[in-house]
Amino acid sequence: MATQEAVRKILVAYDGSEPALRALELAAKIAKACNAKLYIMHVAPVPEDYADCYECPEVMAKVLEKGKQLLERARQILSSLGVDAETVLDKGDPGKRIVEKAEELDVDVIVIGSTGKSGMKKLILGSVSEKVARSSSRPVLIVK
Repeated sequence: MATQEAVRKILVAYDGSEPALRALELAAKIAKACNAKLYIMHVAPVPEDYADCYECPEVMAKVLEKGKQLLERARQILSSLGVDAETVLDKGDPGKRIVEKAEELDVDVIVIGSTGKSGMKKLILGSVSEKVARSSSRPVLIVK
């Protein structure tokens, strides 16, 4: 990872899981120590074929509302730790969208939790943290 002075922007992925909470807390500590800008991102996992589905606006609205609630909860957690953050809500393939947003925001590091899937679950569902780590040109800190 870059030196303390070089960490200016951090993107933390947040889905409300325990590993994501640990990633959020660690990202807050790093942001505080480095005086870095922190972005919290939630990606509603919507297959690309359905990301702009006009026939399912009610479903999409519910999915995005849940994402807004997760991000608000994350902001409250950060506020209690004395850290401010900007939120980013998106939809699509989480791994792909996190990497794209990290590039767009020009962050210095991505912090993401790992749920520790194994076996068939990992084979079928894949791992967002692994996908991000494999495809990002930015340093990725995976928190277990």
